[in-house]
Amino acid sequence: MTNKNLTIGELVFMNFVAIYGPKYKSSFSDESILKLTEQHWTDALKDIPMKKIKETILHCRDKFEWPPSIAEFKKLCMPTLQELNLPEPKKALQLFFSDFDEIEILNKLRKILDRSELGRMNSEMALTVFTKKYMELVEKDISTKWKENKQIKSDAQKGIMVQF
Repeated sequence: MTNKNLTIGELVFMNFVAIYGPKYKSSFSDESILKLTEQHWTDALKDIPMKKIKETILHCRDKFEWPPSIAEFKKLCMPTLQELNLPEPKKALQLFFSDFDEIEILNKLRKILDRSELGRMNSEMALTVFTKKYMELVEKDISTKWKENKQIKSDAQKGIMVQF
């Protein structure tokens, strides 16, 4: 599926043309629009490991009738909380208020979010505020590791067993 001389954008475009056919290719009115599109895809996906890009292309092939936007594709590349062995936001919020310190991201959140202020909010509002920051930190951590070309390991792979 890959040629070493192709940019990421060219690779994605060629695969989408192969998967979605002429209707996809015909949506680009001329060569300059096609090149600009490929440049945007290359820039947006430059830090994502090629293996993950290939997996996501295959996921799109198997699940979607039409290819995703760049932003949607990037979200599809992100590992899920379950794959990272991280709790869903509701459980993470409970652990945030406990003394459980085995999850690095919760320790970071304790430095960012005011526990007492969050505790005074109604549960729905607290979960909304917490979830937003929690997911921002998860995505930032993943993006940083991709930029640094580090392998993303789950807490389970690091030797931490968390029961939920």
